[in-house]
Amino acid sequence: MVTPRGETKHKARGSRLSVKDVSHSWSPVTLPDYFSDPEFAGHFKVLEVLRRWDPIGVICDDNQDEYDGYSVGFMRLLDAGASVDDLVREMQGIVLEHMGMPSFDEAHARACATELAEFWRSWKDG
Repeated sequence: MVTPRGETKHKARGSRLSVKDVSHSWSPVTLPDYFSDPEFAGHFKVLEVLRRWDPIGVICDDNQDEYDGYSVGFMRLLDAGASVDDLVREMQGIVLEHMGMPSFDEAHARACATELAEFWRSWKDG
């Protein structure tokens, strides 16, 4: 429970803890720490490969996040043991069905899917 003065009252003990009491006990994570944390390496690799895949050719300095929304789906596929062919089919569906593009560069998608699958296996096994 939070009191009107911003204190937290613990029901079990009835003690009060102010935000001031705990503010120095937390170690903030800096952005460079976040990017270097091995726990997030898989997500960053997926983002990197999706940006290089760039099936509609829009990635530039001002637009780096065009495909970021697909990253979690790819991570789930990879975690489930998706093969390169599975990843290529997913990419093909995104390009032809979701984006409505008239063609699909399977060779480029396969190279990106292979890189993802190989990285994911070594990262998860490592």
